[in-house]
Amino acid sequence: MCIRDRWDFEKGCTNYPSNQTGADAIWARYQYYKKNADQDSLGILRSAIETYIDNDTVLTIQNSFWNCKYMYDIYQDIEISEDIRDGAKEVCMKGSFNPKYEENFSEDYDFTNIYSELALMQNSSIIDNRSNMSVDSELAYDMLIQSVYASDMIYKARFFRFTDMELSEGYLFKAKYYLHEVASTYDSEVKAGVYVPKSVEYMWGIALLDMYDYTSNIDYLNVGSSFLSDINVSGSGLSGKIYRLLYYDKLNEVYDYPHISQEVDLIFDNVFEENYDYYTYSVSHDNDGAFIDLNDGGFVKDLRLNNLIVGKYFEIKG
Repeated sequence: MCIRDRWDFEKGCTNYPSNQTGADAIWARYQYYKKNADQDSLGILRSAIETYIDNDTVLTIQNSFWNCKYMYDIYQDIEISEDIRDGAKEVCMKGSFNPKYEENFSEDYDFTNIYSELALMQNSSIIDNRSNMSVDSELAYDMLIQSVYASDMIYKARFFRFTDMELSEGYLFKAKYYLHEVASTYDSEVKAGVYVPKSVEYMWGIALLDMYDYTSNIDYLNVGSSFLSDINVSGSGLSGKIYRLLYYDKLNEVYDYPHISQEVDLIFDNVFEENYDYYTYSVSHDNDGAFIDLNDGGFVKDLRLNNLIVGKYFEIKG
């Protein structure tokens, strides 16, 4: 499969090479190995990590999605050999963060606590009275990336929590900065009557819950757990389903509520029914077992989305 396959019935498949999809592929392979104890997969996992820590092959890894968050899963697994665990840490440290999102950052950044107000706002008429106008797409993307960065900084902090407290606290400070930047934008946009896309709410929610896991600060939990949705996922895009799956799975990790676990199962069922390209399911194009997303009259096979759904399936369902 290409890094990103866009199938067009006239042009066929077009390749989109990318250096941004390494960590999720490594993580998905790790989850497969954990469930199957397949030695070939362990060899592939080791080889992939060695490739990504080789500076002659990969100089840096763009954090367009979680990197350290995934690598920490491998690093903290004492059943995995030390060389693979240390390699996972190196992959995390090679992450590259766009300086555009640090324009407001300083050591005396004003962390005015707005989370209590945001938690109250989630249960108020302000949420219900928003117009159908969505936040600007570029701003929404910025909010999503800052949420991704926040989670990764939290897991960077975890890597050094017991070995270098000063470094760990520095990463945690940066994570709080990214979260606060999203919070400030969210606050102003919602008060202006504008909808923030669910994908942004889900990714920001995950980052807030990651911070709650690390700090036990209830303010992060109160806002991070407020993005549950009763919207039916059927017929929605694959990326939206997966963001929702990731968010509900994180909520289930925090709360362990049966109804949240059931929602995770329903999302899996829907993704297989509507997006799995195999002849026994409703979608049948190439019958290659990949997950597809309908797009502009054709369909996209996005490697990252495939890695996420496959990795989560083996982590949760086995």
